[in-house]
Amino acid sequence: MHYRQTFTIGRLWVLFIALLAVMFGALLLVGSRAFQLAPPLPSEVIVEDTNAVVFNDSDIHAGRDVWRRLGGMEMGSFWGQGSYLAPEWTADVLHREAMSLLSEQSPFDQLSEDEQARRVATLTSQIRRNT
Repeated sequence: MHYRQTFTIGRLWVLFIALLAVMFGALLLVGSRAFQLAPPLPSEVIVEDTNAVVFNDSDIHAGRDVWRRLGGMEMGSFWGQGSYLAPEWTADVLHREAMSLLSEQSPFDQLSEDEQARRVATLTSQIRRNT
């Protein structure tokens, strides 16, 4: 029996190169869109009442450098494992900020339940306003 070869080695290489071009093209397209849609970085964050600077863009870049030194950029979070291998600071910062706002006038854990509930409701509206 004689089998007819439908794909020659040359055709396979052309198919391989075409597939590589399509895959890298898709990768470049998705990467450029992710770069374009990235959230803006503030030049500085200030307190509304006093106009005191809380932090600026150089502080943000310094924080990114700490993350890189700890190896966070190599870990990624493809399956959510990034926070297992390097610190996940977002939740920690949000928790600390909320607790400091709740305890501005007096310690939060020493307040009555009604006062705690009122402060949590006020904090929730402040955070959702996102100033």
